[in-house]
Amino acid sequence: MIMADETCAIDFLKLPLEVCLTHSTPVKFKDEEVKECERYLEATPLFPPSMQPKVEDLKSCQPTSPPEEPPKLELKPFPSNLRYTFLGQDSTFPVIINRSLSDVEEEKLLRISREHKKALGWTIFDIKGISPSICTHKILMEDNV
Repeated sequence: MIMADETCAIDFLKLPLEVCLTHSTPVKFKDEEVKECERYLEATPLFPPSMQPKVEDLKSCQPTSPPEEPPKLELKPFPSNLRYTFLGQDSTFPVIINRSLSDVEEEKLLRISREHKKALGWTIFDIKGISPSICTHKILMEDNV
């Protein structure tokens, strides 16, 4: 197989750059142009300095504890295929589920949701990794209007 690759590189590939890019394994019968191309490719950085990816450090967020007091939400009507169910006692911590779930499926869903309650964001401040200032709307006003 290696001999076939070497023959292919010599017979069918005309450009030295093409030989370098298509054959990552060393080819025995390389001419000087191919070797020159290899040296150039090895010496060239992947990204020129002007195109280096810019990485910003994320500000660390203080983890919030689970809400002590359940949020007070206004429950709105849903289409006929959705309904509310609650994770907490006394109709607290509402979640929206599919109305067609069986009782067993609903209980499994609620059990898993209760186990991973910290992953749910009840308010914008609870969602980890998102700054509330990013989520606020800005209304841009023109001076002449």
